[in-house]
Amino acid sequence: MALVQDTLGSIFLIFVIGRIDFDLPSIAALLTIVGYSINNTIVIYDRIREITPNNNKKILSNKKISNFINRAINETLSRTINTSTTTLIASISLVLLAGGAIRSFALVLSVGIILGAFSSIFTAPATYLFLHKYFSLSEKQKKLKTKILSREDKARGVI
Repeated sequence: MALVQDTLGSIFLIFVIGRIDFDLPSIAALLTIVGYSINNTIVIYDRIREITPNNNKKILSNKKISNFINRAINETLSRTINTSTTTLIASISLVLLAGGAIRSFALVLSVGIILGAFSSIFTAPATYLFLHKYFSLSEKQKKLKTKILSREDKARGVI
């Protein structure tokens, strides 16, 4: 989700609203944004994985998972802001000082870095929480799944 948001947001803001020509350096900038977004999202997800306890017998509640996600975001927030700011300074200097194809590359990259920092901090953890909420089994469902049902239970529709 975050990856799609970064790329489509950059395309919309630069090429549709800004009316800048779509050329080969723009494709390179979009691919750079994809790599940057993947890296930031992996860092957040890896920190969530490190913090979340690995207990296969008990499914964690959404409240506990959201606490672990908040802690992971807080621990990686300074890293995300520092790397995004450093890269953004370099790309903005290219926008101001370069011309031609490099300028369009740097402009697309600048917008993508801003959107990438936003999506790795806000969108990626929300997506994780959404997927955990709707794809994890509740305790009641887990007990029903492990319980051996008789023919009568199956006939009544207990399955």
